[in-house]
Amino acid sequence: MKFEMQKGILVARASGDFTLHDAQNSLLEILKTLESFKTKKVLVDCFQLKGVPSMMEYFKYSDFANDELAKPLASGKHMDLQIAYVGSNSMINIDKFGEAVAADRADKAKAFDNMDDAINWLGIGSTKYPP
Repeated sequence: MKFEMQKGILVARASGDFTLHDAQNSLLEILKTLESFKTKKVLVDCFQLKGVPSMMEYFKYSDFANDELAKPLASGKHMDLQIAYVGSNSMINIDKFGEAVAADRADKAKAFDNMDDAINWLGIGSTKYPP
């Protein structure tokens, strides 16, 4: 996972082969990195990830993410956190199963299959964002 600040958001770029373990560790790394930056908007770029997660992996990741995001929320940190996941249809699950699980638990995460929609949802207001 590589991090950079661009246009006021933390951009996390994931690459390599998808594994549930790596995805979970990446979320922990994102939450830790947020403490170093003055932003509550995160764009997780998954276009360089390879593989197709199973439905069970989507569910397990969403469940893990909900648990981890609840910890800082309970302490008042990251209250306005927005995480946009963007990647290929096969990677982010065009049916948005993981997103639906997250939405049911009031998390501020959303999955997209194109950069423009992800950026607009984060409220950046520009579609001229580097891929």
